Amino acid sequence: MTLDLEAVADATVVLPTAGASGAANPPANPGQPSSSPANPAAARPATYHELKAALPTADAAFIVSQQEANATVAQAQAAYMAHLSKQNLELTQKLNEQTIAAAASPLAPPKKPGLPAGVSALAAEAAGKSGGESGDAIEAFNEAVQAEMERTKCAKHVAHGRVCREQPQLRDAMVAGHNAQHATAKRR
Repeated sequence: MTLDLEAVADATVVLPTAGASGAANPPANPGQPSSSPANPAAARPATYHELKAALPTADAAFIVSQQEANATVAQAQAAYMAHLSKQNLELTQKLNEQTIAAAASPLAPPKKPGLPAGVSALAAEAAGKSGGESGDAIEAFNEAVQAEMERTKCAKHVAHGRVCREQPQLRDAMVAGHNAQHATAKRR
């Protein structure tokens, strides 16, 4: 006769205990997992590997803190959700503060009413000027590139890229001015 160990390990055996009257005591919480040998994970603290599997995005410090607290997997998951909610709230508040500070900054571009979204004021002005005045935007851009080259002692192409990234409104105005100058040229 062979004994199937997996079937024995999965079997739930409930042995009645005799009370003072000799009657069997019912379980304290019939719907809750019991801490019987058949369900040992319900009451024991989770191991590092169990927590790592249940919380794949949690860092090691959080997992260790849950181990120190002798948390079960369910308790650690609830604590991690609370931890992420707190982080989300803090980051949202920080973003709002930075947005308010950026809008109040003197370096923020002035807002002109009536411009469509995504069109900077300089580009709109440069596009509306005649060909003689559109050179001002190109000259301003070239001066900014020259100043960046002198300030950082870098090559022209590197300075050009920095000016384009750091001052996109100036680049937009330069492109609009260039396009205005060359709008009358015939294309072949």
